[in-house]
Amino acid sequence: MSDMHEQAMQAIYRQVLERLLEQMAQAQRASLQLLIQRLLVAAGGAQSIGRFRLVLLHGPDRPSAHLLACLRAAQLSIAQRSAQTFQLRVVVVAQPGAGAAELISHERCFNALLLHSDPRVELLVARAEGARPFDVQWLLAEPADTLNRKAWLLSGHLPGNPLHSLLGSRLWLQLAHACAPVLRCEEHDCVVVMAMPASQRRRLLAWGRRCLRLADPEQPPLPNCIAAWVDAVARLHAHLSRLPGPAARVAGPGAKHACAHALQLLDLDELLQHLGRTDRLDRMLGLGEDAPCAAPGLQAFKDPHLSGHVLGLQAHYLGGDRYPQTLRSAPRTHHLGRGQSLRLTPQALREDAEQRLLRGYGVADRQMACLLFNPFIDRGRRLEAFVEHCHPNMAVALPYLHSALQGQPCPASVVRWLVGVSGLSLIMMRGLYALRLDERTLRLSQQLMRRDAALRMQATG
Repeated sequence: MSDMHEQAMQAIYRQVLERLLEQMAQAQRASLQLLIQRLLVAAGGAQSIGRFRLVLLHGPDRPSAHLLACLRAAQLSIAQRSAQTFQLRVVVVAQPGAGAAELISHERCFNALLLHSDPRVELLVARAEGARPFDVQWLLAEPADTLNRKAWLLSGHLPGNPLHSLLGSRLWLQLAHACAPVLRCEEHDCVVVMAMPASQRRRLLAWGRRCLRLADPEQPPLPNCIAAWVDAVARLHAHLSRLPGPAARVAGPGAKHACAHALQLLDLDELLQHLGRTDRLDRMLGLGEDAPCAAPGLQAFKDPHLSGHVLGLQAHYLGGDRYPQTLRSAPRTHHLGRGQSLRLTPQALREDAEQRLLRGYGVADRQMACLLFNPFIDRGRRLEAFVEHCHPNMAVALPYLHSALQGQPCPASVVRWLVGVSGLSLIMMRGLYALRLDERTLRLSQQLMRRDAALRMQATG
């Protein structure tokens, strides 16, 4: 970079900082000074700040956007005072099937803060195959992740209530699986921050440790490192994805993690208290009329519309109710920002949820119906009910369906029908058909289902 270009960029960064400070409320500006001091202490002083890396787990909600703005202001403020400043790694955490409005809102925020062109900032998105640079166009065209699709479908076919086994805690397992590679920092001076209050972080960490103890009661205690916790929980996700296999066993969550140094969470609760609503800052960050400002953040990592959709399907297929009648208690409002909202009809809610399922998991309604009936476990105990209710024209082929699931010869057309209607391979269906969960894995599966509702923490901001 030439001296002239560098001077021009420094002038642009100063303008970004000045604009940020102008748009912040007084409480946020006061918190910014506290944040700068906290970061300098964590880095070991101003002389070490250039080697310090901050990893931000960035959600789609307003507090996450405001926290990113404060971190950017701190980064630029320190750079004005000294020759160096800290490195910022922004890891976008998006639910499977995130819509265009959510992704474009991220892009507007990043552009307003001039993050793409700053070499001190790394913009990533967490995905099952590993972290990759944040690219809106690629994300909008991204196919459903195969591992998440397999894990999500298999979790619904395990014994228990599919509604509880599909939502909430399953998303936390997938999030851990996606973030594990990103958090394996080799640098000594590296910390993690997120817009989640300490009380809710402790609740989530305690839930994860209980799941790990159920998976392996003899495992040694985890080190005091957030990356070790995430890595261990990610292995639970991988284990549950392999359950139908004949050699399925719980992976050792207590195995040595891949971090060279313990990765700590930096407590910014004092700052989070002031990340309230600021219309001027919202407008600067692109959280305007059409932005999903009221989206739940990391502290409520769930999809209420998807929950309502699955509840409606469950009542329709298993309870005999009409789909719209089951949505009276489900969220029916789509927030547009600045106090405005759009009332969703049951049909619009259903279409939106179907698109999210298709984008995020590659699962269509016919696979959802199969999932809700659990027709393969207990040697096909509910297979006949599923066929009679959803596919009565296949009733004459029931003996062939059982033969296919038992590994006996059967027509190829029967196999193709089973694969299409379930979304699973024949090997997976046979594994579910003959599945005998060991006591430890059964306890873990039941814990995930029971704790689901308790993990629905209230969003703030």
